[in-house]
Amino acid sequence: MTCSRSAVRLLYPGDILFDKVLAYAKQHRPALLPELTRLYDGLRPTTKNAGEYMRLALAVPLETRQDNAERATQALNLLQREGADRWTLQHARALSQTFTDFAFDQATADGRRQAAIYRNQVLADNVAWWNRVTDAKIQVSGLNAHLSYTPIDTTYVPAPIGGELRERLGDRFVTVGTSFNQGGYNFLSSDGACPDGVKPAERPGTCKGWAPAAGPDYNEYVLDQVRHRDFMLDTRTAPRTARTWLAQARPTRLIGGGRRAGPPAHVVRGACTALSLPR
Repeated sequence: MTCSRSAVRLLYPGDILFDKVLAYAKQHRPALLPELTRLYDGLRPTTKNAGEYMRLALAVPLETRQDNAERATQALNLLQREGADRWTLQHARALSQTFTDFAFDQATADGRRQAAIYRNQVLADNVAWWNRVTDAKIQVSGLNAHLSYTPIDTTYVPAPIGGELRERLGDRFVTVGTSFNQGGYNFLSSDGACPDGVKPAERPGTCKGWAPAAGPDYNEYVLDQVRHRDFMLDTRTAPRTARTWLAQARPTRLIGGGRRAGPPAHVVRGACTALSLPR
């Protein structure tokens, strides 16, 4: 199953989380409603565009963002003290996490790094919470750099959610890394415009990227020679020769959601459990 967005979401709360928390208070804890309404005042998004909302949120003065985080956390603490049900607490927790993430000083490299570490830690907490509460299998989708067990993009993802989930869930959590030898992909534009010579993609705010065939020193160069058009390789049961080859560090594609392909990552076996290579 896929995790509910309202249970694990971060950075864009929409209206739904506020609505759920306040509806619970109105029905079950009416005495809390005035205080919760006060604490959440001014925190609702003013746009339904998640990217625009995040840009606006980070444009707010740092002191205001820290005050917002404090108020959202006070609301969570109040509900915890009053014994709210676990779903309401999780909705309030997601709000606290969102505004806490915005409260880091992301104008600095250290602040951005701290925010990235915090974000993946609490996302892992939320996924593990969902698994514990529902006792169901879960599929989490994301970029390789976010779901690898070990960091492969230390600048943008110093503490991958994959590693965090591996710590919490052990080998019950398995990451499947994906790549391709050559072809197109879409990436988000930071300012809404595509770089010179790059065509816009179908989705607003995205651009079309292109990766040429990988060189002979890349993982993708060898993996592309497998006779199957699309395949998945389980490194736990791969032949010894394949495991030996995978254990050696070599360049591999590293494409993020918000930028064109940058310098390759050097990935060794252990970053993921399985590899998938579509053509």
